Amino acid sequence: MRFSIYIFFLITAVFCASQGARAETITIVADEWCPYNCAMGSDKPGVFIEIAQRAFEPLGISIDYKIVPWTRAVEETREGNFTAITGASRADAPDFIYPDIPQGKSIMTFFAPVESSWTYNGIDSLKGISLGVIESYAYGDSIDKYIADNTDNMERIQALSGDEALTNNIQKLIKKRVHAVIESRDVFNYAASQLGVTRKIRQAGMLPLTEDQNLFIAFSPKNPESKRYAKILTDAMNTLKENGELNAILAKYNLATQEIPTQ
Repeated sequence: MRFSIYIFFLITAVFCASQGARAETITIVADEWCPYNCAMGSDKPGVFIEIAQRAFEPLGISIDYKIVPWTRAVEETREGNFTAITGASRADAPDFIYPDIPQGKSIMTFFAPVESSWTYNGIDSLKGISLGVIESYAYGDSIDKYIADNTDNMERIQALSGDEALTNNIQKLIKKRVHAVIESRDVFNYAASQLGVTRKIRQAGMLPLTEDQNLFIAFSPKNPESKRYAKILTDAMNTLKENGELNAILAKYNLATQEIPTQ
């Protein structure tokens, strides 16, 4: 009897150990950028987090989502300390591993106080204003170059970092400490709505749509599983589109289905 009990517990221990050895967890990090990635532990963690959950969890791969300042998220994922960043364009991290299909598109839009008459009309129209941006974000080649050329000139560029960067930029805009802010349209509108200041701000032009504005969950170049993860995500995007689950996710966040590109 004792021998049988011993064998039973031995088999159970071996089975549990083997199950633990096979368990996989993907750690996805970014600063909060709702509605694409929102508060941790929420029933609405964000469009991209819900896409990741539907892509990986049916395969027994858990998603560990963490809010991390963007610069740190990119740097530490590049070093292999995290598995992936979310809400990235290829310009944010060109050395990362990307799925073939983007998870969204960022429509880069300028915002100004409702009383302001300023409207974006090319790079030259920026030279007479102070523009609020977020440090290390990629906005598109022309804007990124303008920011780099004027990064030490606070009369033209005011860059913020940290978890509250967008909220602080919106507050600076309302207080007229900057003339305009550039941000992804859906992200800015969501944040302004949460702050209750939508009526104090207006859209003031946008950048032309390009492939550079496609957004991805992008995987660490140091992780040997990154190509596999990217392939899983690509396949899942096709499946989620075909079975209607992607539309359901977008509707949950009041986003239009046509804003997700196909390639």
